[in-house]
Amino acid sequence: MLENLEPAPKITAPKDFRPGVVFDGNEGTATTEGMAELPNFDDFLLERGYSPNLYEIVGTPRTSQWQQREGGDWLTSYRFNFRKKVADLDLPALFAMARKVKAPVVKVKTKEMALVICPADLQVGKAQGSRGGTPELIERVMASYDRIEAQVKAASMSICLSSTWGT
Repeated sequence: MLENLEPAPKITAPKDFRPGVVFDGNEGTATTEGMAELPNFDDFLLERGYSPNLYEIVGTPRTSQWQQREGGDWLTSYRFNFRKKVADLDLPALFAMARKVKAPVVKVKTKEMALVICPADLQVGKAQGSRGGTPELIERVMASYDRIEAQVKAASMSICLSSTWGT
């Protein structure tokens, strides 16, 4: 009766399967061992020292399934994230406390001001187009400097514009 028996082929758990809990103090990831039935995730964490009163499950658990042996039961491992629960906040009370705090007055020196101008991408070297060639480009750049100088004088700032155009 037992002479023709052959061992069932070995079926292994999915690659990189490692049941356990990884927790950084605020957030964690838990991976269950292979289970035949859907577990209660709160109970799973409680058995490992994480009270459902202090920790909550985040998102949807991911699953990995495999068969114990050919024709045997299917096992499922669950991987899920959890985190420390945030204490209930009384926002109106928090806002009232924030209103009582006076922001420090910052003294700003306004005697000296600087205006930094960074001309960029002047399109120098392109073929002559609708806006002209090199002489027209130089005129536009110098006109821009004149407009900037007028704005600075209107704001009573000193300015030093230097250019190597035309030299």
